[in-house]
Amino acid sequence: MSEFVKVNKVVARGRVIGVGHNAYGYRSILLYIRGKERKFDNVISFATNGLPEGTVVGDTVDIEGHIVGLVQRKRVIFSNENSQSVTKHVQYIQVDKISKAKTLMNDVFGTNGGVRYYGDSFLHVYASGVVRNVRPSEDGRWVRLSISLESGDTYHPNRDFYFYPQFSTNTRVNDLKPEIKNGTILNLVCSMTSKEKTVNGNKFHYENFMIDDMEIVGFVERNEADHEENKELAEVEDGELSFASNPEDEVE
Repeated sequence: MSEFVKVNKVVARGRVIGVGHNAYGYRSILLYIRGKERKFDNVISFATNGLPEGTVVGDTVDIEGHIVGLVQRKRVIFSNENSQSVTKHVQYIQVDKISKAKTLMNDVFGTNGGVRYYGDSFLHVYASGVVRNVRPSEDGRWVRLSISLESGDTYHPNRDFYFYPQFSTNTRVNDLKPEIKNGTILNLVCSMTSKEKTVNGNKFHYENFMIDDMEIVGFVERNEADHEENKELAEVEDGELSFASNPEDEVE
């Protein structure tokens, strides 16, 4: 494995609009992030064990966290003679640190006056990893990458995390596409979009990672077993994730 700086970091500021569970059953909060950088608003789910003391729904919070991306395999038994192996990709943001945001008045002047302006909302994703699969959309407008982050976290110390960022072929990021193949090591700067879906009568938010900038920093050879796993990961992409369709994402 070629050595590279391993980064998996998410920073965000937004207004808490809900507390509950995400699509995978983990306790989470919903953050409303007013759009400026990407020109439209977002509602993003963050896995956490609740709000810090003194913070309630409606407050603005600052968050630091990381991507959790797991490939889960289980066998579904239909009968004594019929079963099927099912592979599912789980992808969400785990909160490492959360705090009530300071207003600009409080941060700069040390006072509690004004109209409670907290500065602009934001969400930035920083990640480095190894490309395991390159998958263009059928219409050619998007390219999705399967990225191995090459490490887990304290909850999953012996697992490699995977995530599936994508980029529009109408942006300058696409200039690097001819150089990207399985084994390419990338540094990525991403943002996120979300889509609300109803599952079994419950509404959940599913997030997509959108690549805003990237650079190639190296390459690592993969063995045949890795190539077979790449095929399986690609199948997970088709079954579990969807390409983005918001036209705003195509703006350079």
